[in-house]
Amino acid sequence: MKRLVIFISLLWPLLLFSQRYSWEGKGISPNEKVHYLNIFVNIIYDQHPEYNDQFSDSTFWAPVADTNLEGINTAAIPSYLLNWMDTLYVPGFLNGTCTRLYGESSFDSLQLTGDFVVVNLRESTILSHGTFSSSTIQTVVLAMLGQVSNFTLFKHLSLSDFNARNVLIRNITKDYGGINPNSGSGGRNTIQCVGDGNISLNPTGIVLHEISHALFGGNNFHTSGGNHRGSYETMPWMNIQGGYGLMGAAHSGLVGCNGYERWRMHWKHASSPYYISAHNISNNMYVNSDIKKEDGTKWFILRDFVTYGDAVRIKLPYKDSIHTPNQYIWLEFHNVGRNGKLDFLQYSNVTCLHHGIPGIYAYYQIGRDVLESEYDIEIWDTINRDNLRIISNEGYWDYAQYRFPDSTDFACTGWNRDIFYYVPEYSNAFCGYQDQEKFIIPKDHDQALSLTRDSVYSSYMGPNGPVQYFNNTWNEVIREYTMNNKMFDGDTMRSSISFLGDSLDAFSSHRKINMGTNPSTCNAKTCYTSNDKIQKHLTFNSNTQYNNTTTYLSGLSIEMIPRPDSVTYLVKI
Repeated sequence: MKRLVIFISLLWPLLLFSQRYSWEGKGISPNEKVHYLNIFVNIIYDQHPEYNDQFSDSTFWAPVADTNLEGINTAAIPSYLLNWMDTLYVPGFLNGTCTRLYGESSFDSLQLTGDFVVVNLRESTILSHGTFSSSTIQTVVLAMLGQVSNFTLFKHLSLSDFNARNVLIRNITKDYGGINPNSGSGGRNTIQCVGDGNISLNPTGIVLHEISHALFGGNNFHTSGGNHRGSYETMPWMNIQGGYGLMGAAHSGLVGCNGYERWRMHWKHASSPYYISAHNISNNMYVNSDIKKEDGTKWFILRDFVTYGDAVRIKLPYKDSIHTPNQYIWLEFHNVGRNGKLDFLQYSNVTCLHHGIPGIYAYYQIGRDVLESEYDIEIWDTINRDNLRIISNEGYWDYAQYRFPDSTDFACTGWNRDIFYYVPEYSNAFCGYQDQEKFIIPKDHDQALSLTRDSVYSSYMGPNGPVQYFNNTWNEVIREYTMNNKMFDGDTMRSSISFLGDSLDAFSSHRKINMGTNPSTCNAKTCYTSNDKIQKHLTFNSNTQYNNTTTYLSGLSIEMIPRPDSVTYLVKI
């Protein structure tokens, strides 16, 4: 009997123990030194030489047509390599866009460095190993590099010197190669087509988006302007959201990270004891700024978010049911143009687009507020794809779509060459659109939004003549528009792209918002939807238990006051 008691006492701690899952990254640890092998692949089209002209810009990474130049580092090395990723990590002296973005976002907790190799590869060599595809290209390239040593530009000896890799293909397409420019896939290891431009100029480029997947998760974690219709998972709204953050991509506004992402990754300033914090009203110490209604009135000072991590998160108090995800409002002061950081509106560094203005940037967070659980699905849930929604200083409106006259002279960028512009005609604080999301406009013949689809047909030549068939591509899922031009107060804004953010979005002056203003401080109304994989239309009925359809009058008031020093904001909650 004595032995039995001892045995049970030894076993008891094991009976109490259950496995815990945590927020730790999905392929890359948020606190890690990752050394990348960056393989730049230039295809020599010796079977289809006309394809060499598809990417003809030779300014940053020249094409190669001479079949004798197949090999490793034989020709055409991109000029931007060291401006894209650093070979050594020196805090405070970062240069490469990729290294710098994750360094600034993580307060140097995530350190990405790398070395480079350029492989010029014949089309016929790829075909001799299988189909002409990105996966075959990667297989052939890795086999080539595995047979040699000392092959990188900065003389690392072998593949074993690296703990991750990026395969960046210059000149393939979806039709021939499987990936279009600025598209790809990845996690810890990535593969993508980058085209012939200078990828170091864009902190939201495809490679960085794919690397971020290794931190935040798969396609069900698309958010912050990085979402698309190719994913099927459930999301809180029927339309695609723009925003800003590390998961942002071509539809991202500001190019840096956001507070929600820092919170998920547990990235905080070394001086702060809290994962969500700001300074007290005396501006001399960090205080917890993750607050709720029961905390009462609060005053905070927000310094530059990118530099210090200051942010406020407010939990909204009411929701429709226990199944409805929690909602939060985030406030961050981005001292755009003054902080010396990667913190400006996308493309503004290479076009005439406005770079943004200093001010408080705000957004909703829907769900995904669990960082540790015994259930993995609670941390990496699949029901809240695209769960951040911008709260613009302009508010929410019913927009009208108009067509430019054919003679209109477009300005600034190719994106502005949209034939439509939009006018905010009716204030609609609770159910309207904000201009950093796509607009759903059903066509006249649509009977139900859930069945919305363009009738686009293609044809092929059959034995008895042309055969017409329904071209069921993702462009026909719904009738969805991006606001690339906006008429505001009678002035057409062409130096901004509204969907990517503009100079009107930030709260840049003394402003108070509450239940009676537009935007309001009330909860966001949600309409959970997903894309049906088979019929490829929107579905609404299967996720209704998650919806928050009531507008709750919470009494929340937010006052934002720029201080005379021009580097801080006073916020009263």
